[in-house]
Amino acid sequence: MRYSIKTQWVVPLAVLIAVTAAWAGTTGKLSGVVTDQSTGQPIPGAAVSVEGTQWGALTDQDGRFVLLNIPVGYYTLKASIVGYTPMEVKNIAVSVDLTTTQDFQLSTQAVEMGAVTVTAERPLVKQDQTSTLRIVTTDDVQNLPTRGYQDIVGLQTGAVRYNDNTAARQRGARENSTTGVLNLRGGRASEVAYYVDGFSQQDPLTGLSTTQINNNSIEEVSVVSGGFNAEYGLIMSGAVNVTTKEGEAAYHGTVEAITDNFHGEKYDYNVYSAVLNGPVLKGSDKLTFYAAGERRWAGDRNPHSRAGGILPNDFSGLWNWQGKLNWRPSGNIVARLGSIGSQENWREYRRDYNFDIDHTPRYEDKNYSLWGEMTHTLNPKTFYTASLSWFSTARKRGDGVYFDNIWGYGRPNVNPQFDDTRLFYSWDDYELVPDSINQPRPLFPDPEDATKSLYPDSLVGSVVFDTTLDVFMGMRDITGDGVPDSVFEEHTFMWRGDEGRVWRNYLQRYSSYIGGDFDFVSQVHPNHEVKFGAEFQRHTLRRYQHLWPTNIYQGEPKGFQDIDFFGYDVAANEVDDGGPNGVKHPVNLAGYLQDKFEWEGLVVNAGLRFDYFDYRTERLLDPENPLDPFGRDAEASKDPTRPKSERDSLALEAGRLTESDLTESESVSRVSPRLGVAFPVADGSVFHFSYGKFFQRPDLQNLYVNYDYLEFKIKSGGYYFAFGNPNLEPEETTAYEAGWRKRVSDFAAVDVTAFFKDIKNLTEVVTQPAAPNSFSTFRNRDYGTVKGIEIQLDMRRNHGISTQLNYTLQYANGTGSFANTQSNIAWVNSEPPKHTSALEFDQRHKLTGILDIRAGAKEGPRLGETYPLERTGVNFVFTAGSGFPYSPAEVYNEVSLANLSTNPAGPINSRRTPWTYRLDLKANREIPLGRLTLDVYLWVINVFDRENVVDVYEGTGLADQTGWLETPEGQSFATNPDLSVPHDQSGLTATEKYELRQNDPLNFDTPRQIRFGVRWTF
Repeated sequence: MRYSIKTQWVVPLAVLIAVTAAWAGTTGKLSGVVTDQSTGQPIPGAAVSVEGTQWGALTDQDGRFVLLNIPVGYYTLKASIVGYTPMEVKNIAVSVDLTTTQDFQLSTQAVEMGAVTVTAERPLVKQDQTSTLRIVTTDDVQNLPTRGYQDIVGLQTGAVRYNDNTAARQRGARENSTTGVLNLRGGRASEVAYYVDGFSQQDPLTGLSTTQINNNSIEEVSVVSGGFNAEYGLIMSGAVNVTTKEGEAAYHGTVEAITDNFHGEKYDYNVYSAVLNGPVLKGSDKLTFYAAGERRWAGDRNPHSRAGGILPNDFSGLWNWQGKLNWRPSGNIVARLGSIGSQENWREYRRDYNFDIDHTPRYEDKNYSLWGEMTHTLNPKTFYTASLSWFSTARKRGDGVYFDNIWGYGRPNVNPQFDDTRLFYSWDDYELVPDSINQPRPLFPDPEDATKSLYPDSLVGSVVFDTTLDVFMGMRDITGDGVPDSVFEEHTFMWRGDEGRVWRNYLQRYSSYIGGDFDFVSQVHPNHEVKFGAEFQRHTLRRYQHLWPTNIYQGEPKGFQDIDFFGYDVAANEVDDGGPNGVKHPVNLAGYLQDKFEWEGLVVNAGLRFDYFDYRTERLLDPENPLDPFGRDAEASKDPTRPKSERDSLALEAGRLTESDLTESESVSRVSPRLGVAFPVADGSVFHFSYGKFFQRPDLQNLYVNYDYLEFKIKSGGYYFAFGNPNLEPEETTAYEAGWRKRVSDFAAVDVTAFFKDIKNLTEVVTQPAAPNSFSTFRNRDYGTVKGIEIQLDMRRNHGISTQLNYTLQYANGTGSFANTQSNIAWVNSEPPKHTSALEFDQRHKLTGILDIRAGAKEGPRLGETYPLERTGVNFVFTAGSGFPYSPAEVYNEVSLANLSTNPAGPINSRRTPWTYRLDLKANREIPLGRLTLDVYLWVINVFDRENVVDVYEGTGLADQTGWLETPEGQSFATNPDLSVPHDQSGLTATEKYELRQNDPLNFDTPRQIRFGVRWTF
């Protein structure tokens, strides 16, 4: 029975579950010892409290105190007891999932003089850090010449920002983003988890995140790229946890504006943001709020060198917002309610659409989340948290003119291909007279008789031409009662009468989840902090991809055959039906147990995690014979003992895919052990080691398939398209790392970490032999290894200067970089590679240097009684990286839109693109204006305007030359008398067109950009 397997796991886990998975932590811990300054003896019964809050505790008989569940931020910690001078320490930093240790030495002298105040500094060496963790504070976020947490993550060790233009091409289907692709420690992009305030912001269909956060809302960004504690699940390479700010007892606000429209080359980059927080009721801190909103507009979302300015139709418009309520009804209960959302509309410039720019693809991304959390502190050493959340993300991608009006894609005269040179997609011929095009004439004329039409007879009524509106209309009668039905009611089909090529692939997807999380944390012993919890997620998934929407004008079925969809009908309308092609509701369950042992500098994080996945869909009984599993229907149809009508019915069933050919998918479960150890090897020196098994479900878009479409393609064969496979197993990584962190001075520390990852069961496209035709699908076939060394030098501020320098040496090898890497091999049914090679995002060397020079009030050079550079700072970020791999080939016409096969000139990914170098800076000056502070800044990207190459042609290794024009074939093309003179409205010869096509600005990184900003705070 389907649910018998589940019950044994669901029942015990359900006891712990409230109803999204807040898998990432959002709080830290404060601990320490209070002693007598003169004797060194512990002081029991001393009161330790966090100033301005309700957190506090008394020291035990050994003078120890522990404060759990402290939100990320900076605090003042105070210790006091009768007979001793009180002592307070300011600027104590609390970070996610870490223990901040602060000891107190109280004095019995000068009690009457009041409290002793000192200022803490973030320790250079974290004693309890058992894996690689990089933390970026709110001050760093404001000082860095970056915008958005994704850019911040890209500066960390092990992080690689891979050129999205190349990545999208390698993936086959273009599911790219506005910010590129981020990989951590050689893993695929979907192996990185993103959390905001502990709640997942990841699209389960693609494994990617498009959530945007206002810079002014960020309290801290932490990046975990080593071993993860057992509370983290469904990730294999890294976790990015963004903690946002909360409301305070007094009103504060920020207004910011940025633009590049004042100086130099303008790319129409603009940001406007506002933040307001404080008490809901003035004078009371029991209920506080935080609200932020931001509008971004970029005329060119990702400028490129050699573009000559703004790329046409490459813009982006974004809104994002955040709201948070904090309620403290009593001293031991805190409730939070939060919401985050973003909407982005953007266009993607493509060189092949250079003359048909209106039809370049348009994207619409939407992200919404709502969460509630309640924390109950039972005592200073024990608390539990229960949370509920809902998250949704959606994308539409379609033609720049018709977008989500799929009826408008219909092209009765066939979607044009490309110009005579096969270098650019076809565009409008403006010399043609529109009226002559739009005259009534047979649609889809019969090649044997141009006066007749091949238009489906099922279209009732007349096909109406309107030469003014330039449209035609068709009505589809499904039931035969003479009335247009359901989806095929009267629609307007655009028949523009032009030759421009419509973007022919329409995509629409939606995914959401509702879930719950329960966590219980207790300092059960001075040396043991125990944490356990349970999680639950139930998803709602929909996906619609019409590969040939230009055929829609032909009506049903032909115009709606090439669609892979579930959770939608054939016209992309949401439906809630179940069944093989209905909406999908996979479920995840998890439970974990974690123990943090701390003793005299030794820290051990040991944990165990259990994950349960149920995809809740149907799968093929026999993939090799999907239309007739095991040949049973065909064999039975030949049984002479059966009635003829029954044999005929069985013979018909043998050629169709029915529900009897499917069976329910199987659930899977995995257990993941995790271990992290840190111990001191000398004063100010800590060694750490971590090991873990990490499992991740495949991207869910690779699990599900429309079985009507699968039947159609199995019968008809034809072009390549990979179908989802519900038999996919979780992907697996075994990771090891060992590191050493040493304080080399009072202001500097060095960190050296070596890591190794063994990866298997990654998803890849394969050819599935089947009758009557093979088809492409996904299997757990790819594997690989990643190894490397990360070195980081941190120098905290001294005499106004702070520095960070990090270097990563990494070897990322595998049999496939993306799930679609082997798509061409699957299409031609070639032998897939059996040996590993460098992955597409394998960047061997990466170097990042950050230098911050800053003067506070009454600091810096002095001129008489003034300090001309006080409250002034500048932040430099230098990045350098070796090139990415590519597979060399003999010179060929790489920019042609016609189908070509290549001849390899070397092993797979055996050559590399050039190194890249870039320097960015942000210089600012704060100006006090009473209660207001005005911060004026200059932000420069690529200061030296270096032309960095991010993609090259395989035949030459150059970014702007394929070398094909110098070949005999290329010379024949250039001297062709029909193409050697301008012959269309482009006014270009074949050679000029080729040079324009191959000099693609997308092969180059960003040019110099100069932006100005102003920020008001109160």
